[in-house]
Amino acid sequence: MDGKKYFYLSDAMSLLNIIVDPSMLGVELLKIAEMGLTTTKLLNAEKFPVLLPNSTFSSQLIVNKSCAQWRAVAIKIPLHIDDLDKIPQISNDIKSMLRSNTKVFLGREAPYCFLSQIESSFTELTLGCILKTMSKDELYTTEQDIRL
Repeated sequence: MDGKKYFYLSDAMSLLNIIVDPSMLGVELLKIAEMGLTTTKLLNAEKFPVLLPNSTFSSQLIVNKSCAQWRAVAIKIPLHIDDLDKIPQISNDIKSMLRSNTKVFLGREAPYCFLSQIESSFTELTLGCILKTMSKDELYTTEQDIRL
């Protein structure tokens, strides 16, 4: 070696990215405000700064939500139905509706819908899909459309 110190930086996180830290602050969204050589300053939902040593990021699972290309959605829907023989057709119709939705990403995993619970007074369907990247407002609207 030539006596110089080399730092290899990756772009796993950058300023203004939104990350999820499930281990330290209880599944909270944090925005990266400053990145230093030894510490990183984050802002929580109330815009309070949180200063963490960079070593924290090497030993914890950090999810960078800003880099996510898709968002997985899983929804449970209770049904009050007398004829259980109709469930397969309802499930197929829901899968078809999800496949035809332009905001559903089909390239990774097919949308699903299945009977997940049977009780005396109701049944429950579980459905899920992967949604394309969109704003929060679009996401909530799309989830609402799927539920309806």
